[in-house]
Amino acid sequence: MLKLKKLSVFILLIAGLVSVLVTATLIVTMNTYINDVKSITIQQSKALAQQTFSDMFQIMKTDWTKEQLENFLKSLETVHKNSNTKVYLYRGKLVDELFGKINQKKPSPYVDKVFKTGTFYSYKTDSSIRYFYPLKAQNVCLRCHINAKVGDTLGVIEVKSNIYNVVHKIEVDIFKSLFFSLVVIVAGASFVSFVIMKVIHSNVNKFKKEIENIVSVDDLTKINFSNIDFFFSEINEIRDSISTLVEKLAKITVDKEILEFEIKLLEQFIITSEAIANWQEFLESLLKDIAKLMDFVFFYTIFRTGEDKFESFIFWRCKCEGYKKEVEEDILKSLKTSGIYVPGAKVDFQHILLENSIETIDYEKIAKLSKNLILEKPLVGGSVGIGISFQASENEVKKMAVEALLATILNIIGSIKAINKYTKELEYYATRDPLTNLYNQRVFWELLEYEVERARRHNYKFSLLVIDFDNFKLINDTYGHAVGDNFLRRVARIIESDFRNEDIIARYGGDEFVIIMPYTDAEQAFSASKRLLDDINKFSMEVNDGKYAKATISIGVAVYPDHAKTAKELFVLADNLLYKMKEEGKNGIKLPSDEDLRVVAEEFGKISFLLMETIDKKKVIPYFQPIVDIKTMKPYAYEVLMRIEDNGEILSAYKFIEIAETLGLVYKLDYILIEKAIDTIIKHQLPDNIKIFFNLSPKSLIIGDFIDKVKSILTQYSFPPNRIVFEITERDTIKNIEIIKKFVQALRLEGFSFAIDDFGAGFASYAYIKHFPIDFVKIDGEIVRTMTSNKIDEAFIKSTVTLTKALNMKTIAEFVENEETLQALISAGIDFVQGYYVGKPSENLL
Repeated sequence: MLKLKKLSVFILLIAGLVSVLVTATLIVTMNTYINDVKSITIQQSKALAQQTFSDMFQIMKTDWTKEQLENFLKSLETVHKNSNTKVYLYRGKLVDELFGKINQKKPSPYVDKVFKTGTFYSYKTDSSIRYFYPLKAQNVCLRCHINAKVGDTLGVIEVKSNIYNVVHKIEVDIFKSLFFSLVVIVAGASFVSFVIMKVIHSNVNKFKKEIENIVSVDDLTKINFSNIDFFFSEINEIRDSISTLVEKLAKITVDKEILEFEIKLLEQFIITSEAIANWQEFLESLLKDIAKLMDFVFFYTIFRTGEDKFESFIFWRCKCEGYKKEVEEDILKSLKTSGIYVPGAKVDFQHILLENSIETIDYEKIAKLSKNLILEKPLVGGSVGIGISFQASENEVKKMAVEALLATILNIIGSIKAINKYTKELEYYATRDPLTNLYNQRVFWELLEYEVERARRHNYKFSLLVIDFDNFKLINDTYGHAVGDNFLRRVARIIESDFRNEDIIARYGGDEFVIIMPYTDAEQAFSASKRLLDDINKFSMEVNDGKYAKATISIGVAVYPDHAKTAKELFVLADNLLYKMKEEGKNGIKLPSDEDLRVVAEEFGKISFLLMETIDKKKVIPYFQPIVDIKTMKPYAYEVLMRIEDNGEILSAYKFIEIAETLGLVYKLDYILIEKAIDTIIKHQLPDNIKIFFNLSPKSLIIGDFIDKVKSILTQYSFPPNRIVFEITERDTIKNIEIIKKFVQALRLEGFSFAIDDFGAGFASYAYIKHFPIDFVKIDGEIVRTMTSNKIDEAFIKSTVTLTKALNMKTIAEFVENEETLQALISAGIDFVQGYYVGKPSENLL
């Protein structure tokens, strides 16, 4: 009886009765016989065709007549009249052309095919074999067939063999054997199936019921197969193996709930602007999601903030005041064990309450269940550690899932914290001069234009002071740039102390400063300027060995609206007055006279007339400056710069662009520039992979038909939009940011790319990254120029590189004027460079 329970014995018994191999063998045998018959018939047909041709050829050599041919064909019919094989001869067109047509069987498509291809062909059906043999012209044939050449098909012999009787006999014999075999197989299989199913069926139902009861991972632990006996020992072994597998799955399988939880967490790992703005809120949101699925007590992160300083944020799900000190000690112990902690280092602990959903805890138990990850070296953002403490009852699989995510969470939080830090630095240094900590030039312009608008609305006066040192170069040349920088820093503090809190003070560049004084007329501005002039005259800075550095200043003063109505006009006037003061002897203050105002008006009118003439005659001149790939030092792109001509002198854009914007002409200049630049590029056959940068005024972008006009120009020259990069200038843009944003997005959909120009020179820069789909960031030239001598500028550039790489943008450094700067930019990881050292602007494409 024990042997009968062995499934292998039962299979041997069934294999003797139920063998499908019998059927398969008989069918294979039948097909083999039939195929052999067909193959033999084809060979015989080929031999017969060759023999027929041979016989025919012997007669043809005797220059047979048409009568002989017809006799030969009749003999073929006579010879094969009572056989299963028929032979047909078909003459080709070449033969008919020479000897005329004869009565012959109408050629089938297969015959036509052989005539066309000149190759042997056989066609098989279940009941017949048709073999087609081409009669090709040989050298000896050309004697009679003068219109043919060697290889031409002159005729076709068809041998048709009827194999129906042979095939039918094979099939009848085989199917008789098959029928008998199937009767035995079906009867035996039915009996065996009845016996097996009766034994197994009831146990299969029990097995299925156990499986159907599984609805969660926890149900795997409740399955019991011990009361199921399949009778066959081999099947029972499978049952036991399945039981073992279920036990293992219960330990390692991740619940659907956990998978959905992990996917949700991973979706939140995308670094968004909201996450960058507040990494702590981002982490709290993650932890609240984790808490929905598992009962953890606390979670902590550790960051290194200095060589001997750390900070740790501990997020609690209970007040647990009595255990905070113990957790801090455990974290400190983990830090010391990792090797990253230095003796005497300070750890600043911050405790954050997520929710108060856990009433009591057994700290000794949860301490044993805590999991952490402490690194030997900090990651980006200073991340060095992370940890979580579970409740004792928590599912092991859930613990494993969260543990697996700890390293990822640590990396993400570190990256977000780093980008948050870099972003804050960018926002600060985008508005400040790094040397003096005063406002920079770009912010000055935005605030000056804002002040003009505010003064116009509220009908008040304000003054603008432009200040420049008279002999500052002498300080740099005598004592070095380090002393000169320190001197400027000291002077900046003097200026701050001499003016009101509401006055706006900026370093315009080099040793030039500007001051906006709201609600101030000419007399008040002169008084404040005199106070500053006196204080600078009194100031001297000790250098070394009893030597002192000293300098004087000249000041130009202009008042809105008495002397000018726009920001540009006001600055140009004050700047001109400054240089008049220098011409008159320096160390003084200059306010405008009537003559000064008349000269400014004349200059404005001259430029206005020149601009209108330039537009009318399309005399805009495009200049091209290469933007070089820092890895290959070959041009990646060209920036197109606008120039106009005035009596043989080429004027740069800074001399006329502000007036063009005031007159509302700048968009017309941009159209002409784009068209002329593309025409030049086409004529010079610039490679298709070279991009073209255009520095557009925001006032051009908001023109209603700007997009259509640009598309029309590109269509005219068949120039693809994806080669065009528009540089966005910050002048006026921040006021119209929503309007500009709409136009930028519309142009982006057309395939154009965008770059921020002078990034870091104004506080609008970060707004562009946040609001616009930017592809390139062009770092302000003043920052690039001083990066090798100013650590703040160098840090700004490196921070920008880190930020842009995280946002998948490319960086371009402007004003690269020497090898030292180029090497520093290579080390910083800049993508492209532009400046006189790598390529000067030129009317001709290099």
